Amino acid sequence: MKKIVFAILYCIFGFFSQISAQSTAAAEVDTLAFMPYVGKYESPYGKIKVWIENKQLFGELEGQGAAELLLTDTPDELKINGMEGKVVFTRNDEKKIAKLKISVSANGSLQEIEGERVE
Repeated sequence: MKKIVFAILYCIFGFFSQISAQSTAAAEVDTLAFMPYVGKYESPYGKIKVWIENKQLFGELEGQGAAELLLTDTPDELKINGMEGKVVFTRNDEKKIAKLKISVSANGSLQEIEGERVE
């Protein structure tokens, strides 16, 4: 009987440790996917900062408050969490992120801000 209980406990803990390892690996992959976007961008409206915090990607136009950016199925296009908007990143000939374009629908009109990477 002890062997059966031990086998069941082993299976349960083994299963949960695999899930935990997969979750950690997924979080690391997501963080790696965020790295190309991290930096500072200059726009006509001020500086835009993109950074990783607690395994989440954030963006902020100076003085406007931060918003979480979520990966989408479209490469280099991220959704602005909690808003009807997106950020599209543009790569240069060397395949590095060079620009971004923020598009947000507000009060029935589309607002767009473009920025060039400076850092």
